Amino acid sequence: MIVNFYFHSIGETALSFPVKKFEFLLVRLKKKRFNSIKFNQIHESDPEKNYVVLTFDDCFYDVYENALSLLLKHNFKGTFFVVPGYDGVVRWGSEKYQKWSDSQSEDFNIPYRYMGEIERKKLLEYGMEIGAHTFGHPNLDALNIEEQRLEIEVSKAFLEKELNYSLDSFCYPRGRYNEITIDLLKNGGFKRACTTKKGYVDVNGDPFQIKRFAAPYSKFVLDSILLGKSGNISSLDKVLDRLNRLIFKQW
Repeated sequence: MIVNFYFHSIGETALSFPVKKFEFLLVRLKKKRFNSIKFNQIHESDPEKNYVVLTFDDCFYDVYENALSLLLKHNFKGTFFVVPGYDGVVRWGSEKYQKWSDSQSEDFNIPYRYMGEIERKKLLEYGMEIGAHTFGHPNLDALNIEEQRLEIEVSKAFLEKELNYSLDSFCYPRGRYNEITIDLLKNGGFKRACTTKKGYVDVNGDPFQIKRFAAPYSKFVLDSILLGKSGNISSLDKVLDRLNRLIFKQW
């Protein structure tokens, strides 16, 4: 079994996965004997073993600041999906709406920075994987074929030149894509892609529609996923998981 968890910000703000919960998750994974692999290793896995993939969308700076040291401490790998167009940009989060905006306002007032070239090179030095997440984070299914091609090809070329690194993993911004997107990835040198569809990794399925789980805030939900019983998670448990997130209640 392969479980693929995804994260965005790791920190102590209203839109972040709390640092203590992140470390607890790593410790729990080790206790349950899950082997850490990068996204580009899923097709090399042993079907008799359990694996976990940790993916980080957008590459917020607080992930580098708060999560990297814990990954190294507990001997975990990570796959980091980069949006080069966010270099040097500050985006604004909203506790009320639980999302980010390019503009600061009364509701969008929590600043978030992103990793840059220095941090990306450090990630590679530490044995992590870098993947593409488009250049500017658009909804790909809202773009025409040439606009999609530009977002995909430029992001890959930019990162490969900057890092002197060949990448072949992709993640769809906001989980939005269509058949055109998949064809462009296949013809553009990519071998696999992450969605936001909930479920376990199927190594025999479409490599461009790999499922993931949003990192859970509830210990019960986490353990249910690790036992291969995500289908047993009730609506009430999902509500409690959301409440746990909003009030930062510890496990």
